[in-house]
Amino acid sequence: MITLVGAGAWGKNLFRNLHELSLLHSVVDPAPQARELAEQNGVPHFDDIAQVLDNPEIKGVAVATSAPTHFAVCMAALDAGKDVFVEKPIALQLSDAQAMAEKANEKNAILMVGHLLQYHPCFAALRDLVAKGELGNVRYVLSTRLNFGRIRSNEDVIWSFSPHDISMVLSLIDAPVSDVSSHGFDILQDGIADIGHITLNFANGASAEIRSSWLHPLKEQRLVVVGQSKMAVFDDRLPWEEKLTIYDHHVAEGPVAAPGEAHAVDVPFGEPLKLELQHFADRIDDRQPPISDPAEAIAVLNVLQQASSLEG
Repeated sequence: MITLVGAGAWGKNLFRNLHELSLLHSVVDPAPQARELAEQNGVPHFDDIAQVLDNPEIKGVAVATSAPTHFAVCMAALDAGKDVFVEKPIALQLSDAQAMAEKANEKNAILMVGHLLQYHPCFAALRDLVAKGELGNVRYVLSTRLNFGRIRSNEDVIWSFSPHDISMVLSLIDAPVSDVSSHGFDILQDGIADIGHITLNFANGASAEIRSSWLHPLKEQRLVVVGQSKMAVFDDRLPWEEKLTIYDHHVAEGPVAAPGEAHAVDVPFGEPLKLELQHFADRIDDRQPPISDPAEAIAVLNVLQQASSLEG
């Protein structure tokens, strides 16, 4: 059984899915809305995580609190011998993330980070196609995550939106990052970027761009992958049967653009968040490393920190 720490804006989605999966033991959140949510669903409610950590029925802790609290909450849970799922980013400092990874290793605990799109069936299908060489060597990736609102004041758009995109890019390009450059535009609040742009270069010559904004009139969540022999588009705004498309486009000698046919990929439906949380529960049971393990989370955080240090 899993206790949920934080049942606010995103945490309530974890609440629903854990409850539907019959995995939810209890909720820890002092907010009146969280208490009301728990009572309406017959779920035990607590104000402080210390009230539940000695309960042997609780095997895992799902953390959906604000990013600055992740380190303290997760370390308390790990110290108590619990497996931990924590929403992105794993922490705000690399040293904290590394300490969390070391503590999980010391306690033989599962530590999994909520890089949700790793568990989206359409991205998983794309990741598998790339791994099998169906597109040829990946040369370029463009990821865009644009929307209007919710505007944050405690983190910029790069920290809020881009972890998912960085996670996807790093899993598609099998090479070390050699260079990170970034730029942000703080339009509404000084020092907090509302629009962000990250460029990554890799040791194998591949490149990637990540564009994010919460000041865009249209919602866009699109990933474009350019391989040497084919191209792919994962567009999460399209109907399910159209979300993942392979294009037989390639560049012939000359160079000459050689357009090809487009093929929608048949992917079985699955709710990404429910699959992600089931993945956590499965790892609690089988003790195997999760897809979004500490090493993957630290790699994403490293790019985030480099991008933030350059942003301006």
